[in-house]
Amino acid sequence: PAPASLSPGGAALLELLTNTTPERVPRLLAQLPAPLRAEISALNPAEQPMDTLHPRLLLLHGRGDNIIPYTESIALSESVPDGRADLFIIDGLAHVDLQPTSDDVDILLEMVATLLAQRAPDR
Repeated sequence: PAPASLSPGGAALLELLTNTTPERVPRLLAQLPAPLRAEISALNPAEQPMDTLHPRLLLLHGRGDNIIPYTESIALSESVPDGRADLFIIDGLAHVDLQPTSDDVDILLEMVATLLAQRAPDR
């Protein structure tokens, strides 16, 4: 429970910041005061216009990320023009702690191959 001295908005923010369940994030964001939701939205690349983006994106996200749900990377990859994003989702990544599982190795190798192919001169 939030301290009694917090405003409803402060309590909502505290609940969001201490949340460990990704599925709750959309509901917790909706409970924040409108100005704070607007600030968060302005920081979210998936909510920014991407139609003028020319570089390709390589996105790696872990299903178990307890800070930013992997669905945010899905939304980001879908917000750019077709063919401009490669999304790789693995199990052994919790935000910044990479501990690949054996099932992740093929996906990580595919990502490295994609990166190297982008760096190779056009032939």
